[in-house]
Amino acid sequence: MNLRVATFGESHIGLVISSLFLTLILQSCSVDETFSNTDPNTVPKTLGDVIEWRITKDPTPDRVAINVSDEWQSLTPQSTDYAIWIGHATYLLNTGDVTVLTDPIFSKRASPVGWAGPERLIPPALSIAQLPSIDAVIISHNHYDHLDLPSLKTLQAINPNMLILVPQGDKALLDS
Repeated sequence: MNLRVATFGESHIGLVISSLFLTLILQSCSVDETFSNTDPNTVPKTLGDVIEWRITKDPTPDRVAINVSDEWQSLTPQSTDYAIWIGHATYLLNTGDVTVLTDPIFSKRASPVGWAGPERLIPPALSIAQLPSIDAVIISHNHYDHLDLPSLKTLQAINPNMLILVPQGDKALLDS
């Protein structure tokens, strides 16, 4: 895949966008870090415990309608300084100087394959075709609901100079 990928801090625009990213996320990520639950009351679960929980858990709550605004349609190509929620973790941010897209996922499923996996609850507020020119994409982490390779390929084809910023360790994933 011929994506233009950089880790945070590798370019001038990367510095600007990574500052924005750090402001949004306010959390450090490192390949060397691991998570451990410090709650002393937590008891490790076995596979049997997990299976029992899945079988006996409370039913899934009813879905609630989400109203999606169409106010973005009043923006013009000259509009600046806006943020549009597209869906889940996907935001379109325009600072006047840079247009950034966060965790773009435009696929119908968050999955490595298009025929299985969790489906979207609501469609994206904008399609890829409706997006303005994108200077950079920020990927927060490599879960399928944040890193959608088909969407990235399409965005890169439309925006060949677009920079993709990824956390440490994810550049190799996109280079493969």
